Amino acid sequence: MTDPLPLARRRILRGRNYFFFLVTFGVLPSLLTDESSAVVKTVMPSEKQTKIQTPKERFLSLKLPLKQPMFHWTFLNEEDLLSGTLILRIARGEESQQIVIFEKGAYSDGWQSMQFEKEGAGEVYFGFQSYRKYPTAPNDRLVLELTLEEDLEGIGAQERGNLPVGFYRSEGTYSGLIDEFDLTELQESLTKSEKPEAEKEQTLANIREMYNHKAFLENWEQEWSLEITGGQGWLPPEAAAPIEKLKAKMEDQRLKEENLDLALESAGFDPTNTTERIAGLKQLLIGEDQDLGNSASTALWKEGEPAIPDLVEVLTDKDLNPEIRLRAVLSLEMMSVNQRANPEAFTQGAVPALLGVIEKGCDEGKARVNLGCLNLRIHSMNALASMGEAGWVAIPVLIELLENQNMGIQAGAAIALGKMGPKAKEAIPRLEELSQNTASENLKEHSKEALKRVRGIPEP
Repeated sequence: MTDPLPLARRRILRGRNYFFFLVTFGVLPSLLTDESSAVVKTVMPSEKQTKIQTPKERFLSLKLPLKQPMFHWTFLNEEDLLSGTLILRIARGEESQQIVIFEKGAYSDGWQSMQFEKEGAGEVYFGFQSYRKYPTAPNDRLVLELTLEEDLEGIGAQERGNLPVGFYRSEGTYSGLIDEFDLTELQESLTKSEKPEAEKEQTLANIREMYNHKAFLENWEQEWSLEITGGQGWLPPEAAAPIEKLKAKMEDQRLKEENLDLALESAGFDPTNTTERIAGLKQLLIGEDQDLGNSASTALWKEGEPAIPDLVEVLTDKDLNPEIRLRAVLSLEMMSVNQRANPEAFTQGAVPALLGVIEKGCDEGKARVNLGCLNLRIHSMNALASMGEAGWVAIPVLIELLENQNMGIQAGAAIALGKMGPKAKEAIPRLEELSQNTASENLKEHSKEALKRVRGIPEP
C-alpha cells in the first residue's frame, strides 16, 4: 500500500514528534532554558534515569554524532553505509565489550536501523537500535567507531551533504538509562486532552514500548563533520525559522567556548592541561565577568570529578556573593545529571556543603530575604535531589523546611522531595497538609505533584 503522506511531510511529522518528546520529558533543558549549555547533546534529567548503579541488561539506541543543526539526517544509500563497519565499545572498570553493529554489507544479529517511516528505496536513518539486550551501567565509558568505504550522500532539514570516506571515532556517555519510563507528565497532559481514551492508552503503550529498558547513546564528545553540498533539505523554507534560531544558539555556544579558552590563556593557564584548566576556570567562575563566569560553570561540570573540590570551595566561601556561589551549585547539579562523576564522589565534600546552604542559607539573621540567597538555597535543594542515594541524607532537612515561613523555600523543598520519590515517604503528612491548606496555589500544586512521586503511584 502506498503511503498517502508525501515524503517531505512525513519527515516533518517525524521531526515534530521527536522534538515533542525531547521537550515534554525535559531532554533538552539546555536548548530551552540554559544559554550557557551546549545544545549538541541530549541528556535526560536524573529523576528519569535509573537509580541502579550495577550493570543491568537493556536495549541500546544510538545516533551517529553528526555535526548538524537539526536532530535528523538520512543517508540516501544504505548499501554504501553497510559496506563499511560500525563498532561500539562499552568499557566498565577493567572490562570492555566490543559490539559490531554492521559490517560486510549487513547488520549484525540483534541490530537494525531505527524504524521510522520508510523514506524511499535504499534510504536509511542515521540511528540504530538493538533488539537484544546488553549489560549497561551509569559510569560506562563509550567509544563509537565508523569506517566508511564510500562517501555517503545524505539529506537533512535544510541542506544536503556527504559524510566523506574515512575513519571516525567518538567517545561519550549514556544520555539516558531507563528502566521503567516515568510517564507522569505525559499522563497529565493526556488527561486534559480531548482525544479518545483508546488513543490516549495507545500513546502511553507506544511510549512504554519505545523507552522502557533502554540505554540511549546520544551524548558524544566528538562530532563528525558533514561536507555540505548545497540544495534544499526536506524542511520547507517557510518552516525554517526555528532551525535558524537553533543554529544561532549553537554558534553562540561555539564562540563562548573559544572565548573561554582565550581567557584562560590570557590569565596564564594552559587550557589543554586538566589541572591548570580547572584552576583557571575556578578563577573565571568567581570573576566579575558574568558571561565568562557562566561559561566557566558549564565547563567545570564537564570536567567531572576532578573539579568537585574547587566547586565546593567556591560554594562554601561566604565572602562571595550568592550569585557567584550559585554558579558552583549549578555546575555540581549538571555534573550529577550528566553522570560526569560517581555518586560517591559527591558525598565527602559536595553533599555536606549543599546541606549547609539549605539549612542556613546565606541571609541568616537579616531582616529581609535576599533573593540571591533564596535562589542559592532552592538550587542547592535541586542539586541534592539530583544526586540519587548520595542526596538522600538531605531528606530530614527538606521535611523540616516544609515548615519554613517562606513559601519559596517550602515549594523548593517539596519539589526536591518529589524528585527523591518513595525514599521521602516520611514527608507525606506535611505534603498532604500543604496540598490542601495553604494560601499559595503554586505551593499547593508543587505539593500535590510531590505527593504523587513520593507515594510512587503506579501508572494506570
